[in-house]
Amino acid sequence: MAQRRVVEDEKARIEKEKQDAIKAEEERKKQEEEDRLEKIRQEQEQKQRELEAEEERIQAEQEERERKFQEEQDRIEAEQEEKQRKIRAEQEERERKIREEQDKIDAEKKKIEDEKRRQEEEKQKAIEIEAAKKAAYEKAQLEAKEKAEREAREEEEKKIKAEAEAKRLEDLKPDIEKIKKLSVFLSSIKMPEVSSEKAKLILNNTRDTLDRIATTLLNTKL
Repeated sequence: MAQRRVVEDEKARIEKEKQDAIKAEEERKKQEEEDRLEKIRQEQEQKQRELEAEEERIQAEQEERERKFQEEQDRIEAEQEEKQRKIRAEQEERERKIREEQDKIDAEKKKIEDEKRRQEEEKQKAIEIEAAKKAAYEKAQLEAKEKAEREAREEEEKKIKAEAEAKRLEDLKPDIEKIKKLSVFLSSIKMPEVSSEKAKLILNNTRDTLDRIATTLLNTKL
């Protein structure tokens, strides 16, 4: 009975060892598989990093090429702009010199024309001055002649008027004497004595009137 127990225990131990060995093998294979998968994952990650690094390198190279290309384009454009600027500057300088030369020609032409016009104006002015002098001389001669004739006529007219006035006054002497006598008479009239204020006013007004008439007669010239 004990021997049988031993045998069974042995069989159980062997079975257990077998099962443990199988389990250990399974665990080993599982670990190996996990290690293999981890290695593959790490390799994939490494490849991904390498791929990304390569892409970054390619991108950097592309950007560098584009940068250099752009720099070259900018340099070419700058050179072209500089050439165009120099061409424009040279063209502007040529045009400026042409304008200056044309301005000199125009100024000289204007100077000649101004001098010609000045000479013509001076010539015309001299002619006008000479004509004015001649006209002024002729006018002065005519005015002097007319003045002498006018003065002679006026003198003759004064003489005739004086003689006529003297004759007229001589003829009017009797009339003037009569008018003066009337003036004296009117001045010598005496107003009567009155008492009422109204009568005094009337007489005073009459006196004033007579005095004005007498003064007018006295100063009358026929």
